Amino acid sequence: MILRNEGVRGFVSWTTPGEILAVLHRRWTRGELLASRVTGEELFPVTLPLRRPHPSAIGDRVEELQRWIRTLERDSRASRERGYDIRWIEVESRQLGRLRLPNAIVVPSADDALALIGKSQEADRFDTLARQTLKVLPQLRGWLTKNPLRALKSAPQWERLITVVAWFEAHPRPGLFLRQIDLPGVDPGFIQEQRVLLADLLNEVLPAGAIDPTATNVRDFERRYGLLSVPTPVRIRLLDPRQSVGGLTDLTVSTAELARLPIAAQRIFVTESQINGLAFPAITDGAVIFGLPYDDDRLAEVAWLRERPLHYWGDIDVRGFANLDRMRATFPQTASFLMDRETFLAHRRSWVTPATNERKPQLGRLTMDERSLLDDLTGTCWGAPVRLEQERVSYRWILSRLQQP
Repeated sequence: MILRNEGVRGFVSWTTPGEILAVLHRRWTRGELLASRVTGEELFPVTLPLRRPHPSAIGDRVEELQRWIRTLERDSRASRERGYDIRWIEVESRQLGRLRLPNAIVVPSADDALALIGKSQEADRFDTLARQTLKVLPQLRGWLTKNPLRALKSAPQWERLITVVAWFEAHPRPGLFLRQIDLPGVDPGFIQEQRVLLADLLNEVLPAGAIDPTATNVRDFERRYGLLSVPTPVRIRLLDPRQSVGGLTDLTVSTAELARLPIAAQRIFVTESQINGLAFPAITDGAVIFGLPYDDDRLAEVAWLRERPLHYWGDIDVRGFANLDRMRATFPQTASFLMDRETFLAHRRSWVTPATNERKPQLGRLTMDERSLLDDLTGTCWGAPVRLEQERVSYRWILSRLQQP
């Protein structure tokens, strides 16, 4: 401990008031001082031994000794309403005779500790916050004990946060859009901004049956707690004009609507890149789907895709092969398109180095050739990890591949 007694002879640095306060500050930053106000745990009195001068080392440092004692006394309860007590010890000095020296500091109570470090008002604010919270949501006692400083940091928004959590407790899995939650001072933007903290609180309050455990990402907040989410549009271009739907060949729809569309195309391409989807050439009996983020799994809702040949076109890199593997989990018939070694080697001038060294995931649905290429991409086959973005594949190469059976 920083405030241990020093028994060696000779002059040493003596404990300063700053060191005493630092010990109390650490207890504050660890949340202990606030947590005890919820649990009722008694943390005080606290005794802190001091580094003090050895009698034989004082010598001509009497004035320095007196200044040191005066600095300790400034924060003592003898000098201020709240502070610490000084424990004294009598020692014998050969030069100065009998001396009375500070030996330890005793902080009698939490209120004294808070006053010493200037946190009394914040503690009062936390007391009010905790009292209001536990009156409405006693299930949050454990959370408040573990996260008192986090709660205190959110004090300006806390009343609204608790209002939202209490509403979800009363309406588990409501099946509404955020816009339809009508609470005083709460708008959809507030809930969006506070999703991380709200998720922590809701996890404590809601029963397991009201939480979707498969939705673990912050952006899946709506799905995790039974809200309706704004559907991500999917764009599909029908590459054979004879198979238009109502005369339209370029459609932007939700996945639910895509599942109901009478799409006749039998050769379906899927790509993340918008420009690839827009520039995809005409193909007899073909269509291209694009516009979904690379890790979006909502195409699983489109049942008719399970019955058609699928071709996934992604970047030739870790992420691209991971998405191909994910596609095959839902659509096992998915073949890769332009994600082969021949395409990669033909575009050597367009290779780029990954921004970060991505760890190669365990992908069990790749073919032997795909896995071999991925091993080389992430290894030292070409001196360092490399990748080829789908947009860098030449248009002539795309046309030549599409002409192959």
